[in-house]
Amino acid sequence: MAHNHESWTNEDEELQKWLREYKVESPTDEDVQMTIESLRQFVPQPADYRQIAAPAPKSRRQMITELLHHSAKELLYVQPLFWVWNIGLFLVGVLLLVNAGQNWENLFLFLAPLPFLYGLTEVLRGRDAELTELEASCRYSYAQIFVSRVLVVSVMNLLLTSGLVLVIQLQTQLVTLDFLLRYWFFPSAILSALALVVVSSIRVRSSFVLVLFISIWGGTVFLLQTMNELKFTYESLSTLTLVAGWLISIVVLLWKIRDIVRRDQDATRRKAIV
Repeated sequence: MAHNHESWTNEDEELQKWLREYKVESPTDEDVQMTIESLRQFVPQPADYRQIAAPAPKSRRQMITELLHHSAKELLYVQPLFWVWNIGLFLVGVLLLVNAGQNWENLFLFLAPLPFLYGLTEVLRGRDAELTELEASCRYSYAQIFVSRVLVVSVMNLLLTSGLVLVIQLQTQLVTLDFLLRYWFFPSAILSALALVVVSSIRVRSSFVLVLFISIWGGTVFLLQTMNELKFTYESLSTLTLVAGWLISIVVLLWKIRDIVRRDQDATRRKAIV
């Protein structure tokens, strides 16, 4: 072992002696500056990231076709609990409406927004599980996944609530356009818009927002049922007021969805230039 150590020491000394013969002088400041100036012409000019990697414009027909295609694929990845909850809600709703007697209007008022409110937990499932970045790295962007899920949830909401409306019509023969506007379109649009604004603006779990909104909405419907003056005030709202409230809520919903899509697109473009 001592012999090997001595041989390594001699080799190191010979190597150091050999390297001393090749001395490289440091460049002067003037040489460094000249090199920088000569290479400056090859540095790309800064550009707006919005103009970099900008996708080719698509026709409205292509966008709708892609949305429907993504939505159909998204059906395969919806959690089974989503279907179980919605089907269970429908069956319970039918059972309650058949035996509701004179309270069927308030019962339907409470049930109508629930499918979409619960659907938000499915729409934001990735964010709640802190998997947004993983979803964004997939073949389809987070914006495409988000909008596709919103479409799936909206269609499910429409089908379930339409089924409940059919049950009411068969039971009472009293379903009118004013009833649909006052007890379905108007309250559902307002609650959906408010819930989407809250869950997308505040970093809270969508399940917490679901419980909060269902509790508040249940209390509101209870007050409408027990306080005649409040119920009279609500039923006295003009059709124009209801339509205006419904349209404003729809605009807020679309604006918030578009805002989420734009934020995702901006983030994607920033990553493309890094």
